[in-house]
Amino acid sequence: MSFILTCEVVIDKYKFNYANSIEVESAWQTLGDKCTLKLPNKAVLKKNDIESEEISLEKTFKTGMPVSIKVGYDGNNYQIFEGYISNIKPNTPLELMCEDEIYKMKRSEKISENFNGTLTELFQKHYQGSTISDKVPNVFLKNFMIKQATKAEIIMKIKEEYGLAVYFRGKTLYVGLPYFEGLEKKAILHFQKNVIDSDLEYKKEDDIRLKAKATSFLSNNTKITVEVGDSDGDQRSLFFHGITDETQLKALAENELSKLKFEGYRGSVTLFGEPQITHSGTVLLYDDRYSERKGQRYVVDKVKTTWGTNGFRQVVELGKKVSG
Repeated sequence: MSFILTCEVVIDKYKFNYANSIEVESAWQTLGDKCTLKLPNKAVLKKNDIESEEISLEKTFKTGMPVSIKVGYDGNNYQIFEGYISNIKPNTPLELMCEDEIYKMKRSEKISENFNGTLTELFQKHYQGSTISDKVPNVFLKNFMIKQATKAEIIMKIKEEYGLAVYFRGKTLYVGLPYFEGLEKKAILHFQKNVIDSDLEYKKEDDIRLKAKATSFLSNNTKITVEVGDSDGDQRSLFFHGITDETQLKALAENELSKLKFEGYRGSVTLFGEPQITHSGTVLLYDDRYSERKGQRYVVDKVKTTWGTNGFRQVVELGKKVSG
């Protein structure tokens, strides 16, 4: 049984069912999804039922034009990117660099403000036009200084200072702790069935050396910090809110660090275009050679999707191991 690669590319009012190649990178840690789309430099478009005309795509496309991309097999396509053209490279084929909704955030008016209020109030005030998810943590920002910052820079400041995941899915802005979205779909990745390749390592808990700097943000806009773990370990950052006691903060930090020192897989796997994998979702790993590892569940940190003459692939970077 053969599978034919298909796609639906919509750029502004122009629609294409072909492309030279498509590459999308999506991760909760980064500031927005990115897409590289390659198309022929010229296209023949219908003017009406009888006439057609050849146009130069390089001269037709402009930065800021909306982009929607779906890919799949045999016409069963699913959405992998929504965003805007951010840059045009006049190569052969034509190369369009695209960004998701963060494109508009980078080009917003500069904001200066000493903000006092909750995270939800901050986003409701400055991100009108975006749907805000209903899982925003109840964090109060006191004297949160914004100095000539774009909306994208404010998002980056919140990600860096409060350890939160902030990202768009379409026009919905999700704000919360990593993996908070609660995606119910669990994709099965089977090493003997749908995994093409992997660079995974299976590590025992005793082989892992980690240390962490844990920070708790208090309601008076101060913070307390403790360090836990192995002094010679790889550095991690942990964030908490409203923990006022250092002893309690240390206990919570040690508990979270223990979750990162799990016995299991680390690295990435490469599979075909189905099933669709998204960051912050979960995958179940099956390997017939190791029955004791059957059904181990991991959250997904990053997905790189490629579609084109070399086939349809997803490179899935695993995050931490979870129960259930």
